[in-house]
Amino acid sequence: MVQILPGVALIKDYMIFKINPKKLASRVKLDISQGDNLLHVWARSPRGDVGYIRGSISKDWLCLCDLKVYDDAYVSYPFANNLLVDLFGPYKKLNFRGLGIGSRLLRAFIDAARKLGIREIWGSVQDGDTKQTPHLLDFYKKHGFSITEPDDECMDIAKWKIVMKLP
Repeated sequence: MVQILPGVALIKDYMIFKINPKKLASRVKLDISQGDNLLHVWARSPRGDVGYIRGSISKDWLCLCDLKVYDDAYVSYPFANNLLVDLFGPYKKLNFRGLGIGSRLLRAFIDAARKLGIREIWGSVQDGDTKQTPHLLDFYKKHGFSITEPDDECMDIAKWKIVMKLP
């Protein structure tokens, strides 16, 4: 193990542990890609990915397969990356949940679906999803989805179906 000198410890405290997820979240860019019947929207900060949403396209509907905002994202050090990893260990983990990134991802996903001529977005929500994220159904309602009972299109383990009709 490398012994940390006082000056280096100061750099560590200032540059690494002062990383503010809110500041990074304000600089997140969305990257939309579509191909092979899939639609992906990535949320990327200057220091790495912080979330994504993806869906499967079929005719004029889109199945929302997954929406994730990382609560354990590793971000790179601001400079001298390899040297700092050698000195201090792996990148720092940050929580990007609760900063509006999920809403930005979902809005971009809906906008991309409209541009593709999609008429309906739907997805399955499992009981475990709402246990992990208790406000999940309210989140979808806030963005214009209706919550219904699962049907034959949903996964067998689905507890709810979310549906949004697009004009």
